[in-house]
Amino acid sequence: MYKILILIGVLCMPVNTIASDKKVNEPISIVIVDTQELMSKSKAARSIQKQGVALREKYQGKIESIEKDLKKLEGALVKASKGKSKDDFLKKQKAFQDNVLESKKTVAELNQKMDKAVGSALKKLKDEIIEIVEGIADDNQYDIVLSNTNVLVVSDKIDITDNVMKKLNDEVSSISVRN
Repeated sequence: MYKILILIGVLCMPVNTIASDKKVNEPISIVIVDTQELMSKSKAARSIQKQGVALREKYQGKIESIEKDLKKLEGALVKASKGKSKDDFLKKQKAFQDNVLESKKTVAELNQKMDKAVGSALKKLKDEIIEIVEGIADDNQYDIVLSNTNVLVVSDKIDITDNVMKKLNDEVSSISVRN
């Protein structure tokens, strides 16, 4: 019972803090934003997605080239295994294993580089969204702006996603994915 009272007190604290800044009977203005929609359907988000696909294709070409080189080395290894020189085979086997390890490292680095580039662009988009939401909240005197991922049921009357999307599309049509 004691834990429940503490939980209720903690949950009520932010509302009381906000309410204390307002006049006693003035209602608190709460709105909702669908951040996932903004992060996936805005012009900037589609730009990032398109650049991410192009970057993936570019890196995929490099990966395919690495795989092709490894297949050549594997073919040379198979030929060496049929030959009479065991030393030659062992040298080629060692070289092949070294190349496989180096190739795995290169592929992992390429994937990490791509993920970092796209992630950085998405972070910039999120920062832009937050800035726009803050501006809309200030202009309209909203007290609380929640992401719809934190809300189970919401009225369309308090969803400002369309307003944010329009302003975001007007102000940020693309964000560069830099690798």
